[in-house]
Amino acid sequence: MPVRSSIAAIVSLLCFGLPAAAAQLSASSQSVIPQSARQVISLDYHRLSSDAVAQQVETQVLPPEMRGLDALLKQGGVSAASDLNRLTFATFQGQKGVGLIGVAEGNLGGFQLAKFFQKTPKQPTPPQISGVDVYTANGLSFFMPDPSTLVFGSRDALTDAIATEQGGAGIAQNEELSNLIAGTQSSDVWSVLDAQGSRAMVRSLLGSSPGGLDASMIAKHFNGARYTIGFQSDVQLNLELITTDALSAAALSTGLNAAIAIRQRGEKNAEAKAMLGQIQVDSAGNDAFLQFSSPEDQLLSLLHTDLLQSVLH
Repeated sequence: MPVRSSIAAIVSLLCFGLPAAAAQLSASSQSVIPQSARQVISLDYHRLSSDAVAQQVETQVLPPEMRGLDALLKQGGVSAASDLNRLTFATFQGQKGVGLIGVAEGNLGGFQLAKFFQKTPKQPTPPQISGVDVYTANGLSFFMPDPSTLVFGSRDALTDAIATEQGGAGIAQNEELSNLIAGTQSSDVWSVLDAQGSRAMVRSLLGSSPGGLDASMIAKHFNGARYTIGFQSDVQLNLELITTDALSAAALSTGLNAAIAIRQRGEKNAEAKAMLGQIQVDSAGNDAFLQFSSPEDQLLSLLHTDLLQSVLH
């Protein structure tokens, strides 16, 4: 299942003209995320930590299993707010089922690993996976491939991450997700989903009113999805759903417009109702787009609607 855990000219909003390197994963992240990745979410943590609304969006996109990171960093002697630059999460097909890892990057040179292991005569060195020291705290196992990077998750997930780092096929060999990542902008938050994840998102977005899209179309005609969120003077959400052909993209656009209209009619909160009416949906070529712009102080009324929850997962 996808991480627990979007959205003028639509194509220009996604900034395809920017250099691909602007949004590429760091070398450290690429070295530990397996080729079998299914979703990647990346957050500019330094930017989000200084913005109250952005912090609420961060809470919504962060996988529940990963919310012990702040306490873990504090125990190690660093501050997430001041020392953490970027957080990246990835789900992947691991050896023992779907795995989830996080990669924290920043000023972690002062992180004190000694606080997480007490040497004893029977255990003079930290536990290892394939020769790599692995520590555990706050429900998370973790290791540091370099002084500025901390990789964390379950022990099974770290086993797969270490195997990738030591020569296994990584996300750079996953053409589907690599192409999606290369098309994102350098945003405060961005995410890419494989075909399976994009189909699940479409089903959730359409709800019980598919707008003419039958189950077979949803199962066969979606190749992936990506979203970006930017926090500037307004919050910009941009979602792109990649289909197999222009007819499917146009049908999806029609279905999304219908689903949003139904949600708007049933919405009890007046502010959220008005904001649902401001969401723009269109298609171009094989892609369908959903775009929304809002002042930060108005976003909260829409943040917990099932529409945004379908995207921010």
